[in-house]
Amino acid sequence: MRPLRSILLSLIIAACTCNAAGLLPEDNFPALRELLDQFEANSPVLRNEAGRIEEGRAGLEAANRIRRPRVNSFYRIQGQYETRFNSEADNINNFDFGPFASVNLSLPLFLWGEVEARKDAAEGRIESATAWTAHRAMQLRQELRRNFVEYQLAMYAAAVAEEGMEYARRKEEAIRAMLDKGQTARQNLYEAQLFAQERQEEYDDAMARAGNCLDNMREICAMPRLMPGVAPFPGLGPLPVELLERICSEAVSSPSGEELSLRGELETEQAFWRELQARNKPKIEAVASTNLDYVDEYRVGGNYENVTRVYSWLGIQANWTIYDSGMVKTEQRASTARQRRLEARMDEARLRRAKEASSIAREARLNMSRMQTRATRLDMLEASVKLMEAQLADNLIPANDLFQRKLDLERTRLELVRAEAAYMLAIAALEEMAKPLLEK
Repeated sequence: MRPLRSILLSLIIAACTCNAAGLLPEDNFPALRELLDQFEANSPVLRNEAGRIEEGRAGLEAANRIRRPRVNSFYRIQGQYETRFNSEADNINNFDFGPFASVNLSLPLFLWGEVEARKDAAEGRIESATAWTAHRAMQLRQELRRNFVEYQLAMYAAAVAEEGMEYARRKEEAIRAMLDKGQTARQNLYEAQLFAQERQEEYDDAMARAGNCLDNMREICAMPRLMPGVAPFPGLGPLPVELLERICSEAVSSPSGEELSLRGELETEQAFWRELQARNKPKIEAVASTNLDYVDEYRVGGNYENVTRVYSWLGIQANWTIYDSGMVKTEQRASTARQRRLEARMDEARLRRAKEASSIAREARLNMSRMQTRATRLDMLEASVKLMEAQLADNLIPANDLFQRKLDLERTRLELVRAEAAYMLAIAALEEMAKPLLEK
């Protein structure tokens, strides 16, 4: 027996005798827990989402700074040619060249709620980005769990198929020997060869599925050289029905990350609508300014000459848009439409969460039933194998019949492991959905 097959089959056999530490996959596979830690630390998806949160925080800081003083200035050098009519000066045409400069200080005093609206919009963006980041992390954790478990199952399936290939090889050798002696028909040889081809196809399919799962894990964890080992699959017992129903109920009632993200977008849009409402109202500011320019000064002889002037002023200033051709009202109408769309999407996300939780719970119940029936079938097959071993010892049955029954036993054991894996993943998904994504 080849090393891979012997190791993996021993793991499958051990699976039905070990006790599970918990129902989450990482509770039973320490290697998976390490991968989840690596994912949290290295995932480029999470780093990208974290950038959205940082962007929202920067927007909140910018909104908080609106009430702070602002200083702006300008400086220019210009040449100016002018002609004066009805002037007492002898030279009515004049060309001046000189500087213009200004330094202005302004402090917003009253902005009709615009600052609060911008802060609310920034907080909505932060909430949306945070919720979506948590949602994506939850999705990727579950995807990593699924691929890890399916990788283990694929390797187990490959081991079972490899065992079948070994059996087919020995059976074909025995039939060829009997055929050479004229003790059997060629049809039996064809059947053995067909059996070998089927097991080869099963092996290739299992290895291909294992490769796909491995590629997915490498992408999720950002670890191109990841190569997880094959671990014993724990034997699991089903949860009490009452506990399963409670987890399912919590999963349905807990808002999804998608819904929370949309709620943040809705709050942002509502704040933007309030900002539009304040846009055309008078903005009151305290202002101070210092300016440098030049002015004409009358001199003896009938000439005007430009002289440098520096002047300063301080005051209260109000400015507003009197007429904007209806732009603000049009933007408010568009914002209202976007709010209605977001509310509809939230309702859709809520219904989708309920459907998803119900579907996963149904899958958990189905696999709970499969675990029970397959465990019963496994016990019956084990008893049958023991009986056939005794019959073989008394030369009552051929060895091939016993070997075929042992293969049936291994396939049933693998089917039980598949049901346990699907049940464990379903419970993990429900528990993820039941957890609050955001801290209160």
